[in-house]
Amino acid sequence: MSKTMIRRLDRLEGARTPDLGNYHTVYARDEADYRAQRAKLIASGRAKSGELIFEEGLAEGEPAREPEAKPWTMTHEDWLALLDQAEHAQ
Repeated sequence: MSKTMIRRLDRLEGARTPDLGNYHTVYARDEADYRAQRAKLIASGRAKSGELIFEEGLAEGEPAREPEAKPWTMTHEDWLALLDQAEHAQ
């Protein structure tokens, strides 16, 4: 393999992020709304009970939004580092 091909392959592999499942964001007005939407999301098969499902509150008068699913690409070590940064920022 040529050096050019090796460099290209290294760049492609470096740019690829691992797919570690999904996390979901539920946009809810209160705890009861969150729990209902979470149950509906799991019952529909769009989410698994073991996946992370975050709640994001809706402001007064803000229209309802559908839950979103996004790929989780952060490793456990990355997640811990992010939590550590957030803790030190406070």
